[in-house]
Amino acid sequence: MIDLTVRFTNKVIVNLTSGCWEWTSTIDRGGYGRFKLLGKLRQAHRVGYELLVGPIPAGCDLDHMCENRRCVNPAHLEAVSHAENCHRIYHRDVSLAA
Repeated sequence: MIDLTVRFTNKVIVNLTSGCWEWTSTIDRGGYGRFKLLGKLRQAHRVGYELLVGPIPAGCDLDHMCENRRCVNPAHLEAVSHAENCHRIYHRDVSLAA
């Protein structure tokens, strides 16, 4: 059986310009990568974070600081509260609209 980390990284291409690890497999309607783990589809960035960093604190979202939903690079992800994640998304969107 193939190692989980190898199976995961085989679905990633590194963007040398941005440093993003771009997911190349299944993408959901929201633009996030999906990874099948133990028979269940999970968000790829969360699986990658747990594989390479450790458990995501209870009640936390992972903020894509790079703003690339396909990115699974744990260095581009920060565990934050849901309220903080929404606040950041709103302020990014407002600054883009200006």
